Amino acid sequence: MAISFSQKEEKMVLELIDVFANPYNGVTNHVGGANYVLMSGANLSGINIHTTKEMQKQRMQPNWVAVASIGKIQSLETYQKNYGKCNKALVDADIKKLNITMTPNQFLYHGGVLNVNNTANSVVLTAPLSTTFHPDVALNEATYRGKAFRSNALHLNVIKVINPNVKVYPFRLDLKMSHEGEVLLEAGITLNKINDTIVNPNYVVTDYDLNTYSELRKNVAAHIVEWEIV
Repeated sequence: MAISFSQKEEKMVLELIDVFANPYNGVTNHVGGANYVLMSGANLSGINIHTTKEMQKQRMQPNWVAVASIGKIQSLETYQKNYGKCNKALVDADIKKLNITMTPNQFLYHGGVLNVNNTANSVVLTAPLSTTFHPDVALNEATYRGKAFRSNALHLNVIKVINPNVKVYPFRLDLKMSHEGEVLLEAGITLNKINDTIVNPNYVVTDYDLNTYSELRKNVAAHIVEWEIV
């Protein structure tokens, strides 16, 4: 039986998922996964198959199964299907109402520059943040529609959840975008920067010029940025 949105009040803690519990081509941890996708070129289907199988298997743990039975929540469906038209404040309120948290030491990925001030050691989320279990999906997000080109940098963020009270919403695996392995983090939380490593100073990124109908290319620094939510 599906759990209705109105029934979700008590805190539910999701069991830990480690997509590299079984190593992949020598990758044994999440920073290693980020390094792998940044240094391996275009063919990342192998690591995606690996992390997808691990995620699907580990999401059979009891609380993950229970969360998958939560009924449809319109604001969150709109967020995933039509981000430009979603009500971010309502999305955040619904994430908080669900009261789903993660086990400390859970790792997630996000692609894109989180703080344009490179000297800042923390950032406070002003809106819900989309994360994923898959490093290759985060890389695609970091470069999607010229994102890294316009930012003049490519950031692949490895986020470690330490705070046991951070509210999240994991999208079900039976949805159209389930291949993204997406987990939303609530707004208002603080991410503390632990490390920022340039793994490739000349990573090629692209954009598209709609005036000239031509592809734009340039080299930017590709970073692995490690964060903790405490």
